Amino acid sequence: MRKKGKNMAAKNKKQIDTIEIEGELLNNVGYATYYSRLPLFTSFKIFNTATESARDLTVAVTGSTKLILPCDVKIEEIPNESSVEVSFPAVLNPKYLAEIEDAEVCTVGVKLLSGTDIICSLSAEVTAIPIDCWSGLSGNAEMLASFVRPKLSDCQKILAEAGLQLRTWGYSSEFSGYAGTDKSGVRGAAAALYAAIHRLNVESEPCGDLSSFTRTGDIADIIQNKSATPLQMALFAASCFEAAKLNPLILIGKNCVGVGVWLAESCFSSALQDDMQLLDKYVSDGVNNITVFESEDFFAHKNASYATSEAHAITKLRNGDYEICIDVKRCRIGGIYPMPLKVKTGSGYELLADSQFSYDARPEDVFDASKYEYGKTSSKESNWQRRLLDLSLKNNLLNFRYRR
Repeated sequence: MRKKGKNMAAKNKKQIDTIEIEGELLNNVGYATYYSRLPLFTSFKIFNTATESARDLTVAVTGSTKLILPCDVKIEEIPNESSVEVSFPAVLNPKYLAEIEDAEVCTVGVKLLSGTDIICSLSAEVTAIPIDCWSGLSGNAEMLASFVRPKLSDCQKILAEAGLQLRTWGYSSEFSGYAGTDKSGVRGAAAALYAAIHRLNVESEPCGDLSSFTRTGDIADIIQNKSATPLQMALFAASCFEAAKLNPLILIGKNCVGVGVWLAESCFSSALQDDMQLLDKYVSDGVNNITVFESEDFFAHKNASYATSEAHAITKLRNGDYEICIDVKRCRIGGIYPMPLKVKTGSGYELLADSQFSYDARPEDVFDASKYEYGKTSSKESNWQRRLLDLSLKNNLLNFRYRR
């Protein structure tokens, strides 16, 4: 949902009568919004309807909480009978978004100033949500893709287990995405991953209404705790699919969650797909571009095979239980990447980026100080600084012994 404001200040000057501001901003933000570098203001324009240019204006942004980092943007000139688009620097406070535990409402205020005089202003309320919270169907639903984390070590355990299952079916146990395989091979890989996740014997927890704020929790704790919600299981399954170099989908309804995967290297043209009839065509026999299955069937109390779970998901799809489909591949193309993990340490909490908890991340090159030579043309101070790089006992600058 977006909000607008226009000309809310009293007009006491001729310039005020001819200048308006119009802005649109997100109605809820989280750490994923900041991490994906999404702007708070999706649009902000200043209109000048006068016959003369307006000069030396300032746009000031403030907030009622620490969510907003105050900033000022200078506008040198707005030509007569025209408008300008204003782009703001990063105004979201990442430290605040990473630390809050409950949703908090912040009133964002924008003022257009000429010197110290307020020309016009607007204000709107923005809800800040915790780092482990998703805004739901009523918010920015595509941000759910930031909770799909293919670099988790648990995903590699599932891939190893699924590889053994693939070998019994006559397929290769190596996951190479869509390279060197057909739709049947990809569907077999999806079925093997489904079977490996089902063998975890995870107990079901209530999911709640997905149309509003929902806590996603930490999918890294699913194997240890042996309990999860259908939404968490869908995120974990999508993480495993992406770790296998496949393109996953997440189907969301008000009270149900499904998972899908493309059977060929493809994705939708937008991150959010609400045309369920199009999705129904893609899963139908003869087309078979996508396979889908129900997240509820992952749990220990369910005895559904992959084909049975496919039938459950298709039935819900045709009954209209699913409202949207989130294409994770398209989200990655659009800049929505896996969010850092928030882990507890001895001194508080720490955010681990994707490269920090990835087992196959390449380390940085070792710093080699021997390549620095003591050039005769260098200054005395430069040679002294370079000699400090020698940490051995031969360096008298660092290992000085006093002798009489």
